[in-house]
Amino acid sequence: MSRVVRRGVALAAVVCVLVTGCTKEAPPDADVDAKPVVRDGVIGKSEDLFGVEVSVVRIEAFSQSPDAFPRLRVTMRSENRSAFEQQNPDVQLKCDESKEGGDWFLGSTWEPSGRLAKGVVNVGLVIIGFPHKPNNERYVVPNCTNAHVQLTASKPGSFQTLVVNYPVGADIASEAERQPLGPSLPLPDAAT
Repeated sequence: MSRVVRRGVALAAVVCVLVTGCTKEAPPDADVDAKPVVRDGVIGKSEDLFGVEVSVVRIEAFSQSPDAFPRLRVTMRSENRSAFEQQNPDVQLKCDESKEGGDWFLGSTWEPSGRLAKGVVNVGLVIIGFPHKPNNERYVVPNCTNAHVQLTASKPGSFQTLVVNYPVGADIASEAERQPLGPSLPLPDAAT
């Protein structure tokens, strides 16, 4: 076999490897492709969310927003027990009537996804609204069936996620739907 033919065969083999190597799928990565771990929470019981101990202490009805969105007041406690700064989990109100969750309002004294320094304890209230209608963000869902407060935490430097669901009693959801309209949040500072 001549030198030119051998080089051509070698070049064809390299091109073949390169072309087929580019078409293969990468093997699954357990960290990147991990599905969220979902569990049920118990009001008053701490959950370890990647080094942050979080408790939902109480869930109660709150006044409706000026746009007539029913709201809940959730008492939260978090403590960063890890060796570095972390974040509070994200918090949403989920209902069967909408894929989107209800978001929290400014004026909350416990901030979802807020920074939490090492060793710090954060206790406060999250004011969280019912979700909007799927096709119109200006209007609230008519009911909130199977309501639950959902905490979502991600492991720092990773794609691992923990989701903890806290059921909201149907009586609490109904009471929130009957509340009068409240003021915009955050409330202005009191005059001195």
